Amino acid sequence: MSIVQKNDFERISNYYKDVLVLGKGSNILLLGDVKGVVLKNEMVGINIIEESKDEIFIEVGAGMIWHQLVLYALEKDWAGIENLALIPGTVGAAPVQNIGAYGVELKMFFILCVAGILKRKNGINLDGTNASLDTETVFLNNSGKIKPLSPG
Repeated sequence: MSIVQKNDFERISNYYKDVLVLGKGSNILLLGDVKGVVLKNEMVGINIIEESKDEIFIEVGAGMIWHQLVLYALEKDWAGIENLALIPGTVGAAPVQNIGAYGVELKMFFILCVAGILKRKNGINLDGTNASLDTETVFLNNSGKIKPLSPG
């Protein structure tokens, strides 16, 4: 099953007792049968929340492929995350993996993520100071700031 919007996650996780949520599935090894239903996070999209000459505050769907976000930022002449190109997985997996390469780490840009907790059936917000994660956490949207290469 696919999650394409937040209410999909809420509806499905209320209906099924056992749920496994995947992003791209590039960092998972199954050692047996999966109990319950498997959900694929396909929540994509980029919203510009706030923009100035010094930074852009964006919200990105957690199901978006990470590299697609990097390509989008490059097309827009936004600097900062280009060193994180070609890292496998989704935007939602990036905070869990704390991705980094060539002296650049996600924590330099990551501000907040909206997450759902499967067993609690409610949402939470996580930032760099309270990101205590376990297998019950499902990322729905991530927000961060990126610096533009040129004004406007």
